[in-house]
Amino acid sequence: MGQGHRTRIEGVFIPFSAPKVKRFDSTNQLKKLDITRFSFLGGSKGPDRRDSWGQFPPFRVYNPLRRIRVISTFAPTLVPFLLGVIARKIGWLSARTADEFLKFIFYISAPCLIVPAFSTLPITSSVLVVPLTGVAVVLTTYFAWRTLLLPRLNLPRTTLGVCLTGTLIMNIGFLLPFVFLSLDSEALAYLFLMDSINGIFTFSFVYFLATQHGSHPASLLENVKKIVFSPVNWSILVGLALNLTNSRLPPPVASVMKPLGDSAIPLVMVSLGLYFTVTKDRLHLVALMIGMRSVLGFCLGFACVTLFGIHGDAGQIVLLCCSAPIGINTLTFASLEGLDTELAAKAISLSILLGFLYVPLILQLQF
Repeated sequence: MGQGHRTRIEGVFIPFSAPKVKRFDSTNQLKKLDITRFSFLGGSKGPDRRDSWGQFPPFRVYNPLRRIRVISTFAPTLVPFLLGVIARKIGWLSARTADEFLKFIFYISAPCLIVPAFSTLPITSSVLVVPLTGVAVVLTTYFAWRTLLLPRLNLPRTTLGVCLTGTLIMNIGFLLPFVFLSLDSEALAYLFLMDSINGIFTFSFVYFLATQHGSHPASLLENVKKIVFSPVNWSILVGLALNLTNSRLPPPVASVMKPLGDSAIPLVMVSLGLYFTVTKDRLHLVALMIGMRSVLGFCLGFACVTLFGIHGDAGQIVLLCCSAPIGINTLTFASLEGLDTELAAKAISLSILLGFLYVPLILQLQF
């Protein structure tokens, strides 16, 4: 076989240069080589992407069908988001509609997803490690942001409040469709566990910070009521009770809950599209907020996953949540407490837009 000659074997082109590249039995070696392990081509997520020789392959496999599969995996998240943006632009729906959608998700759709997920969650040390790691990363980011950068910016009080709350609130609702479509039910349970702890943290410490920088007095009793009567927290308790008693939901109940839970995916993305707004004003401040929330969060999360040996779905959820976009409650708190709502809306919108680019890449990482 001469130099520059190409051989077609089962739709894969393998270049050979006779004097330089070692010949091999293509039939036997190709049988050993499982190209579906390359997750960036749309294959399954194997623990190792190397070939049968223990090396990365010396040729590039091009399979357009696998690339289409990758695109189609995330189309259910991107298309509803774009529909939300378009619907708001032409006046069919508004941000108030998004508020109602999010209430439906919070009170109905999310519990219908949470109970089945927690009823089958393996009870291991990761159940505690995952949320505690997320909180530790967020607090570390907060202290770095407040002590190193914010004192030098000399910002107005209301703007400072948005900068602080924006870096502390994870947009776990944005991650839900990606985890639901790409990972299994165990990862979904870890995500909701992180969301529960994040919710308690958000409606206590973060909301307290918002009141300290706004114009309305804080109500500790109201915060406690939100935490105690949260349907998300109660759903987690019900799911764990079923898990510990080795019980399962009755089939008629499970069949009703499944479509209600599945509705959370498009509703979340349409709501985010309705909130979406980006202008050029104060982009440097928005970039700093996103850098502290997602970039520094990713670095700290990766360090924790590596140092503490958090593997599998637990490690992936930790990294996703630590680098999640800025949460919607940043805008909610800004509206309630008279903070800088314009800055909050811009930061959330641009953070979500960037999230569509980097979240699929994080999902390709293996732990």
